[in-house]
Amino acid sequence: VVVGDRRVKCWRSYQPHGSQSFREVVQNSCNPGFVEVGLKLEEKQKGLFYKYIKAFGFGTKTGLGLPGEASGLMIKEKDLKPINIATISIGQSISVTPLQNLTAACAVANGGVLMEPQIVREVIDSNGNVIQGFTPKSVRRVVSQETANVVCDILESVVAEGTGRNAYIEGYRVGGKTGTAQKAGPGGYMQGKYVASFIGIAPVNDPQIAALVIIDEPQGYPYYGGTLAAPVFKAVVEDSLRYLGVPSQYAEDDKEETAPQVVKKTVTVPEVINLSLEEAKKVLTLEGLKAEIKGEGQIVTQQTPGGMAKVEAGSTVLLRMGNSEASPSPGYVTVPDLTGKRIREVAELLGIMNLKLNPVGHGRVIEQEPIPGSKIKAGETVTVTFSDEEITEETMGP
Repeated sequence: VVVGDRRVKCWRSYQPHGSQSFREVVQNSCNPGFVEVGLKLEEKQKGLFYKYIKAFGFGTKTGLGLPGEASGLMIKEKDLKPINIATISIGQSISVTPLQNLTAACAVANGGVLMEPQIVREVIDSNGNVIQGFTPKSVRRVVSQETANVVCDILESVVAEGTGRNAYIEGYRVGGKTGTAQKAGPGGYMQGKYVASFIGIAPVNDPQIAALVIIDEPQGYPYYGGTLAAPVFKAVVEDSLRYLGVPSQYAEDDKEETAPQVVKKTVTVPEVINLSLEEAKKVLTLEGLKAEIKGEGQIVTQQTPGGMAKVEAGSTVLLRMGNSEASPSPGYVTVPDLTGKRIREVAELLGIMNLKLNPVGHGRVIEQEPIPGSKIKAGETVTVTFSDEEITEETMGP
């Protein structure tokens, strides 16, 4: 989506989602979708965008009562431009505290009512008598109960079907949102510096716990909230639910139905005909596939499924071996689909297949020449264009 002179891309622009519902936008953590929502709010009524941001508690202290609490940083409403609305919608151009983020999530969990956070529930003496108690305080209603229920349902779908699968806790309904934000520095956002996060509630249909996990400047790749922070949320909240005695919500027979389908990632089968057995196994392993070997010999002469077929990750490819290269194209190899891969993965894969790499740019593969499935002579060059533009931030800022 283009706003002013800036183009906002999805993290998966190399393989676009296509038309999506809002539910799918949240599931897929798709930046352009959130930008559209932010802009439409302001189009509907001037000031409505900031009205909701402030209603959820951003821009002001939470009232926790501890010294040193920050209110965050927000652009003044009078200075707000469409590009600011777009970037704020995806977590940029705004600074919020972890406590503000968690308090806002709790408002959704509490049926649309923003609550004042508290650290102490009660003070007791040495005999166990309550000296002072602190009752929950509601600040204001932010959204209706109906809207809060819809949002909770969408957040649950993020864990069941979207980027938050790693936060799934067996026996409980969990809802949440992943976040991968670029870190701000002097003069702009810092290249290669990220904050990975996951915020969630459990059980989503009867909330007992809300938690926010933040990993500052994760090293290496992957650095996404769904990959790094969500598993931490799962571990902490799973133990906490059991400690609090929150009963499992599913019978044994229901668990398989409620578990997210984390194994159904689709991959493209590379063609490994004319490669040695060792080379073929390496190529298939890089794509997350297994090999079953039939016949004798040193060269792969047939394979099933064939090259460029779409299968689930973890599937087995049958390799038939022979003692000479398979006709009709000895000395030729089939160019694999490199879409979305990093340069290290590409270099390793092409190297095994006896192809040369001509890299352009950095980041993930968005284009390649020749195209996937083309047959070229071993030793020829594949020009691969990489881009980091699509890997920006997801919806939750640091």
